[in-house]
Amino acid sequence: WTLRALADSPIERIIVAARREEWQQVRAAAGEMAVEIVEGGATRQDSVAAGVRAARSEWVLIHDAARPCVSRAVIE
Repeated sequence: WTLRALADSPIERIIVAARREEWQQVRAAAGEMAVEIVEGGATRQDSVAAGVRAARSEWVLIHDAARPCVSRAVIE
């Protein structure tokens, strides 16, 4: 749900930080959506840092996948 909400928003790139053993699950959930996967860290803070480094952008939205019902209004 989160990936679809992000894909249907003005977000330019979707980067998911996940453990390598979860990458297949992320790819399956993403389907045809353009999602970049980076290796997550030992802690949430490490994973966020990995995602931010990969983003190389002025603005970054960080979303916790444990709360999957984010709306486009919240994203915007």
